[in-house]
Amino acid sequence: MAQHLGGQEPPSLVHLLQSVTPLKVQAARNGQALLPGTVLVVPPGRHAELENLRLRLHAVPAGTTPAPSIDRLLASAAGVAGRVIGIILSGTGRDGAVGARTLRDAGGTLWAERPQEAPFASMPQAIVSRELADHVDTAAALGRRLGSLTAARHGGQTPDSTMAGERDALAALITLLAEHTGLDLQQYQTATLRRPFERILRQEGLPSLAALLRAGQQRPELLGTPAQSAPSA
Repeated sequence: MAQHLGGQEPPSLVHLLQSVTPLKVQAARNGQALLPGTVLVVPPGRHAELENLRLRLHAVPAGTTPAPSIDRLLASAAGVAGRVIGIILSGTGRDGAVGARTLRDAGGTLWAERPQEAPFASMPQAIVSRELADHVDTAAALGRRLGSLTAARHGGQTPDSTMAGERDALAALITLLAEHTGLDLQQYQTATLRRPFERILRQEGLPSLAALLRAGQQRPELLGTPAQSAPSA
């Protein structure tokens, strides 16, 4: 969670969030690993970047705005974009638009608060007007969507069984896409091929690649045209 902040004191946002969620909420520390069930709040006076699933905090030079930079955070997440959903909520200015494009081009997914519902519409509007948002809704609806997605994806499944099922589903999806589009996909690495499938399942609100496979078998057009679905060489 990154919010434009002034001053140097720990943000009250940590306490506010902890009062409304059962998740653990912490002020982020430099080098801290991302953990399941934990919300990390970027402290004031620091830029945050994601590096190998750890947060790196950098001091913000005096007079630099905005801080923390949403652009820097989103752009740094592009390296793990197949597993990232960036969500832009109410805020002023256009911070986040550049980073959102970088993240999305790398295969990540962007959600935005509906501008007309946001107290400050500039930031989500910058995402929506540039056609970078994969999903636009109220902040409350985005929260419910995220909760449903994670609950469905992890509920009742062991990590090992989930990983094995996802590997099998990915292989089947690659075969299905090749049959549907006529593309020769042998030149692509598996990690590269996974990105467009991850984006589609998030756009459709599906919980897993296995669910996307079932949907794609019934609706092959869901996988898109060759230009939409194929990664860049």
